[in-house]
Amino acid sequence: MPRVISGSAGGRALSAPNGSDTRPTSDRAKEALFSILGDRVSEAVFLDLFSGTGQIAIEALSRGAAYAVLVDSARNSIRCIKDNIGKCGFEENSLVVCDDVLRFVRNYGKQILFDLVYIDPPYADAVSYFRKIGLYLDENTMLNNDAIIVLEHDSKCHPDDFVTNLKLKRCCKYGTVMLSFYERYAPIDESCSAGGSDKK
Repeated sequence: MPRVISGSAGGRALSAPNGSDTRPTSDRAKEALFSILGDRVSEAVFLDLFSGTGQIAIEALSRGAAYAVLVDSARNSIRCIKDNIGKCGFEENSLVVCDDVLRFVRNYGKQILFDLVYIDPPYADAVSYFRKIGLYLDENTMLNNDAIIVLEHDSKCHPDDFVTNLKLKRCCKYGTVMLSFYERYAPIDESCSAGGSDKK
């Protein structure tokens, strides 16, 4: 059973949909995620894709995020997310969207720029999903310049070093789970781009 670890809603038990389609992130991985993000969570605008139970965005709100958008295509997950948001009292600073994640990011109208993005797609297709999602995040200018994007995936999979203009900065393994952290890549000297790419 997922729970909120820390912050204003710390210790609150959260609901999970019945069945095996939803795979809540473990407390160990979640604790590590927010330890790494640290102060970046405070006042951040958070996007949670493939939200499942909503626990990642709820944890961010509990720790001081200003606003969160939670997206999932499964109606039973959406009902669960709304229930969990209500339990924790975060209705006023969150938006729950029932939509296909790829359609959502493809059609996003730039209403909000996001500081932190968490992506937890089906493990079997996590890397290929992220290639498509990363393209839309970048092309649709959904991200603040210093945004951090986190992909949760199977630790046996190898994430790409680059997805469009997003550069892999670190990977952290927790059992069978890996968290891969991406940031926007900005060349120090744009004039170098004519002579080839930086392979660092």
